[in-house]
Amino acid sequence: MHYNLQPGMIDTHFHGLIMQQKEIDTRDVLKKVFDSGLEYAIDIGTEMRDIPERLKLMADFKNVLFAAGNYPSEVEKDTIPNLVNLLEKSINKNNRIIAIGEIGLDWHWNYGTKEQQIELFEAQITLANKCNLPLLIHNRDADKEILEVIESAVPTSGGIVHCFSSDYEFASKILDLG
Repeated sequence: MHYNLQPGMIDTHFHGLIMQQKEIDTRDVLKKVFDSGLEYAIDIGTEMRDIPERLKLMADFKNVLFAAGNYPSEVEKDTIPNLVNLLEKSINKNNRIIAIGEIGLDWHWNYGTKEQQIELFEAQITLANKCNLPLLIHNRDADKEILEVIESAVPTSGGIVHCFSSDYEFASKILDLG
């Protein structure tokens, strides 16, 4: 099931569990912002193991939708085929998952190897294309490689580049790729 989000105010990126860990009352914040006119919010995942907890935390908020994915650091915690398999199972089980993310490349921190991060990123783009879902891409100090991956494994449902700290030229190339 795909949601047909109507024009209105949408928060495209928040991390409910991280808010809770920082002792921010996520449920209270959501109630206030929805009462103030927010129509939808997308809770972004960074690891597959937190999906049940995220769904439980947001169970009363039907206008909170989810992105699920494996952040670059996940290459250190499991095999790439298993990470992608867990993601696909979650997508198939939960119709509130409307995007794959937060995924991508991070050269700032030493998460596994660059090759592992690229392999995981490519595998998740392939899954996004299979499921017709947009991507939420994390890019930290990896402009060249992000472009190379997106040019070779073109996301067919678009997406958002997050953690953007590049220039107009990079942004133009990303926009040209959809």
